[in-house]
Amino acid sequence: MSYPALFAVVSIQVLVFQFLSLRLTRSLPDYLVGYEGLPRQSAKEVAQFKQQSGRVRQMIGILLWAAAILFGLMPYVDPARSKLALAAVSLISSAVFVVGFLHDHRAVRRISAGLPDPAVRTASLQQRSLSRHYPVVWEALPVALVAATVALTLWAASSPSAAGRWQLFVIPVIQTLFVFGGVLWSMYAARSGRALPQRARPFVGGGESAAVAGETLRSLELQFSLAARIGVTLMFGLMQAAKAVTATGRHAPGWLGWSHWVVVVLLLALFAACGLMLSGVRKKRGNTEAR
Repeated sequence: MSYPALFAVVSIQVLVFQFLSLRLTRSLPDYLVGYEGLPRQSAKEVAQFKQQSGRVRQMIGILLWAAAILFGLMPYVDPARSKLALAAVSLISSAVFVVGFLHDHRAVRRISAGLPDPAVRTASLQQRSLSRHYPVVWEALPVALVAATVALTLWAASSPSAAGRWQLFVIPVIQTLFVFGGVLWSMYAARSGRALPQRARPFVGGGESAAVAGETLRSLELQFSLAARIGVTLMFGLMQAAKAVTATGRHAPGWLGWSHWVVVVLLLALFAACGLMLSGVRKKRGNTEAR
């Protein structure tokens, strides 16, 4: 992949992870703490969190963008070193996002822990299963992608001219574990029914309103999880396809070498859409209640 194209992918990643993701971060208190009738101290802490969250990440994002421009666009930089530098920027961006989001999530959980215990605890009596959130038949798609990847790998490994036979199985193993782990998490999340903490439910409309909010939040989480699982599985499959064709001594089509990067960009767009939709649920519910 040329470093201008890699520069574009890394720049989009920094945009999503360090800037657009803040919409998701700032919507956390709406679901984990509440927004209606909060105690004075909790309301103050929520307002302070929304005002201050993401400042460090935004500053780091600007620095990462500057670094990406420096290493990706300066004409005198060696292309090989430029690619390594851009890869480092990508890894730092990912690490900053993960650490920052976990820190913000813990901060919101601490605010939620300070809420008073609810006088009445609510629970849904409806059956909890994945089918309530999306057609389960869609789970067959990542499994089919894994099966296709395994078949392609076995074909490449059986070739007399195959180079590095055992190394060919690394990606299919990772792909299989990823799909299996994702399905287990989705099944657990669908059955746990704990999208909203009990302490926050009286402050998210209470009663039926809180139940609807929790169900909406859980459905979005599971639907985006499935979409991401399909995308990542496809990305691994395309990477393995290029590797398998090359291992047999054949020349891989040019598009096969960069197609997985297209999937990466689509996954970044999916993540950005997830944050925007989660933050939009609160506004949509607020407008509905106002009517």
